[in-house]
Amino acid sequence: MSRQVKRMNERSEAKKNKFQIIDHSVMSKPYVGTYQGLSRQDLDWWQYISELVDNTLTIDRDTQCDIYVNLPKKQIRIIDNSIGIGGNDLEDCISIGKKANVGKQLLSFSGVGMKGAVFSLGKSFEVITKPMSEKDSVYKIVPNFNLDDVSEKIADFTTSVANDGHRDYGTEVIINEITGNYPQKKTTMQQVVTYLGATYADYLESGKLKLTIYFTQTGGQTILPVNPIRPLLSNPHNILDPDLIVGANESEQEAILEGKAGKGWKVKIRAAKKLYPETAKSYYESTDPELYENVYGDIKSPYSWRADTAGINFKSSGIDRNTGDGKILLFNLFPPSSRAEGLWVEVELIDGIEPSMMKSSLNTSTDETKEMLDSVKEWLDKEGFRRRSKVGTATIGENRDVRDVWKDVVRDEPIYREEWGVSLDTFDEQVSTETTLEIGRPDVLILGTKKRIVCECKKEEIIGYDVSQAAGYAVEIGADKILLVAQRMTDTGRKGMAMWKKKLGIPIEFINILKYKTKKV
Repeated sequence: MSRQVKRMNERSEAKKNKFQIIDHSVMSKPYVGTYQGLSRQDLDWWQYISELVDNTLTIDRDTQCDIYVNLPKKQIRIIDNSIGIGGNDLEDCISIGKKANVGKQLLSFSGVGMKGAVFSLGKSFEVITKPMSEKDSVYKIVPNFNLDDVSEKIADFTTSVANDGHRDYGTEVIINEITGNYPQKKTTMQQVVTYLGATYADYLESGKLKLTIYFTQTGGQTILPVNPIRPLLSNPHNILDPDLIVGANESEQEAILEGKAGKGWKVKIRAAKKLYPETAKSYYESTDPELYENVYGDIKSPYSWRADTAGINFKSSGIDRNTGDGKILLFNLFPPSSRAEGLWVEVELIDGIEPSMMKSSLNTSTDETKEMLDSVKEWLDKEGFRRRSKVGTATIGENRDVRDVWKDVVRDEPIYREEWGVSLDTFDEQVSTETTLEIGRPDVLILGTKKRIVCECKKEEIIGYDVSQAAGYAVEIGADKILLVAQRMTDTGRKGMAMWKKKLGIPIEFINILKYKTKKV
């Protein structure tokens, strides 16, 4: 067979096997099974509620959202005074993957959250909405199915409209035949309130959102206002009480992190150490006991002192990034493997990274997310936030935050310089962190014209061994005084001070370095 004939036969065979277009416009039909699948999300009950609260937050209007949970009726009603859903957006409201009020809702991501939430909370629902964009029209949306129907049934809806000039603007979502692990006790519902308060803290504080839960049991109704819940932090560089070791309730450090992986990404990171619960109770019990109770009380908070609450909190400001407000999407993801109960980290997603469909996690398979998580871990390590510290002490570095700070104190205090005979002209020669003696190197050695002083510096506490080490240096140089610089003195440290003071016949004094860790205004 000639080469030309062979090619003709091959083309003929290919033509026979070529796919022929039947229909350009085949549309996927929504089946009940789709909604049954969405109802199987592995989220906490409060997370489903938050998906519905998200829909109430818009650019144009502050929102009051009331949540009625009626156990005898097995019904949930979420009522808001937001902008409502216009008639042209009704189909978007119920279509999976479609977003209603595009460009106006603050926290709309995938167009799935509301649909998944209503069927995770109950077997059927209805939506009644009055849009501000229309004068008196009130719309109602009701599914013609429930989760008990066969999965192959078409999932269609009925929409209707009424004229009601007296009804307030906004939307009411009614969920019937509630299912799943819904709260049945007041304490369980209070847990929901706490997590919602932490989730929407920014919006609650700014007045963008007012949120209340009305919890009806057989015995009556309990009204539970949702108040903002924040972590109880302690900034070691802005000390409020050096004796109790309490820093200001604020983040210690923040930064903008960016990367070029994939299409690029950008986040804002804030980090700090939480205030130890016993210390927090001692300090705040007289000034703000509610602050302590909200975080460390009987109702578990996402900011409690535990290993599983020391992960990363991911936050989004949605489409309006100019206000500084945002929602905590995910609490305590990727907790450290080591014991680190006091760590608090918040990462705000600015560009390039979004949560999963139902905001239950991040898509860790993307190049953007992988690079971002690596960058976050590197930053935390670099800034010392993964550094271990003794319980109840501030997390600070020994050299930078104790030794070097103490040296600066001596430089800045004319009383010390005068008493010890230290001149600013020869300061670095007289006050040294680099002097090596026969038995070691003192942290700070002060060789003044009037007094010779050994300074032993520790990042946390002074124990008996530290006093003995300083005493050895003192003997070698014939010191006039020993200064022990740290956050606190232990019992063995105090015994060592008494013993060596008697043996050497020189003053031995403890300096609380935290007294010099207050920000200057």
